Amino acid sequence: MATYQTPNIGLNKWAETDYFKRIEVNENFDKIDDQFSKVNDKIGILNKTIHPHLITDESFRRTIKKLRSAQPVTIVCIGSSSTEGVGYGVNTQSETYPGQLQSKLQAAFPNSTITVHNKGIGGQTIVQMLDRFSSDVFALNPDLVIWQTGTVEAINGSNYDVYMTFLETGAQYVLSRDIDLALMDSQYYPGTGETASYQKYMLGMAEIGARLGIATIPRYSYMKWLVETRQYAWSQLLHTDNFHQSKLMNELIAQLIVDNIKPNISTSASRDYRVEFYDVNHPLVKATLPSGSSLDTFSNTNNPEQYHYSRVWMPNTEGNNRVEFELSFFGKGARFIMPFSLQHDPGMYIEVTVDGGTPKIINQSPRANVTYHQGAFTLADNLSYGFHTVKVAFVNRVGVPGHYLYVTGFDVFAEDSIQISALERLLGRRVLWGLNVAPDSFMNIRVYVGAVFANGREVTIKEATNGTIPVSQSYHVMPISAANPTNPRIDLVYVNEVGKIDIITGTPSANPTAPNVPQACWGLAQVRVPAGAKSSSEFTITDIRKMYL
Repeated sequence: MATYQTPNIGLNKWAETDYFKRIEVNENFDKIDDQFSKVNDKIGILNKTIHPHLITDESFRRTIKKLRSAQPVTIVCIGSSSTEGVGYGVNTQSETYPGQLQSKLQAAFPNSTITVHNKGIGGQTIVQMLDRFSSDVFALNPDLVIWQTGTVEAINGSNYDVYMTFLETGAQYVLSRDIDLALMDSQYYPGTGETASYQKYMLGMAEIGARLGIATIPRYSYMKWLVETRQYAWSQLLHTDNFHQSKLMNELIAQLIVDNIKPNISTSASRDYRVEFYDVNHPLVKATLPSGSSLDTFSNTNNPEQYHYSRVWMPNTEGNNRVEFELSFFGKGARFIMPFSLQHDPGMYIEVTVDGGTPKIINQSPRANVTYHQGAFTLADNLSYGFHTVKVAFVNRVGVPGHYLYVTGFDVFAEDSIQISALERLLGRRVLWGLNVAPDSFMNIRVYVGAVFANGREVTIKEATNGTIPVSQSYHVMPISAANPTNPRIDLVYVNEVGKIDIITGTPSANPTAPNVPQACWGLAQVRVPAGAKSSSEFTITDIRKMYL
């Protein structure tokens, strides 16, 4: 019989004089199997990332159409205590998230009359909410319904399959009446809110949203991100009951929704956008170069339309005679841009692959006048709007003399400016995690390792313009320029267009303003440097990171 047990899961351990009992060995196997079951549940959750559907011209078709034309907009928020708010963390209707949403939307769109109805009732299940749809939702003739549900079921351990059936049925019911719909998942809170069984309901909602093309508001991942990136503490986001969300969290959720509606309101008719690459580490472009070759950067001051271009040496040896550039983008097509002619590139051919399909060979005339304006060649056109990948490969025929290849980048076809505006605001300049800025010693700041969401994929940022974050630590130390003796200034910390952390030094003034975040970059923080400052402890650091929805 075992004398000892292990401290973590209580496995039986025997002293030298103990005799074995078969039941004790079987108990060990049962305990180990139970632990593996729990681990697998957690791994299953971690491996399924919630990718919320974009709030686009399609998912909010009716609402956006009315906002563009300055018509009245009616919104119904239906849900449980997180929606009702009063008595569940806040004291007045204006402090609830529907109340905050109305005031923030009205401020953002002053030419439209915004009406938001709060139809939340604390403790209600999805079945009880569906029973109220006729009287509390459809009777108000809404343009948009925001449906917060799942928390009660997740806490009570209700039948998951039944919940999913009701959720999809209710979503289809709303959509069939030509009403826009957004689904909002559960809040994140310490304890039960961290279990795999609780998270399962959020994943199910995300799957339904993606399948039906419904906007989803990932409250769970948003709250978790706010805490993990040290923007707020739990005590700020939750009521004193450590469960219901606070007034501040209501404000943040409302602002998140508004921020992701605004990019879709546009009057411009057409706009392409350009991805220039002049660094092999560009976050949007994957470059594969021949062995021994590098991508050298140049500036063309005579043509501001294509200020940057790059040069790479094309060898002529078998197996080392190929240059590839791959772009992941959101749009309906793309073309490749070259700054100069190919008249010095005899014997080279071009290979184009779209979305992993069969490569297409383009035979380029050796003496063609392939200029920037006349020679940009189309890689793909008339694709369905969405995420795509194009790859262009330049292949030097074996035996042909080696030569330089000059390239500028890609143009993405984005005739619908609404889609591209949504991409740039929702994806292209949003931080996924980390990259928070904090004081260090002397006149230095720390910028922690993190990741941004760039055209559909996560890009980890580990480099700064003055070096790479050491493996031994999770942050990079960056110097702030000496303070002005007379006036304060505000510096900008950001991730630049080639995926490196950089700083723009502001202009000293009695009333300083921060530099603007450059186009296609990610703002991280504004650092106010007081006049005559000698230490980073005197800085005021304002976090300006934005999360994607």
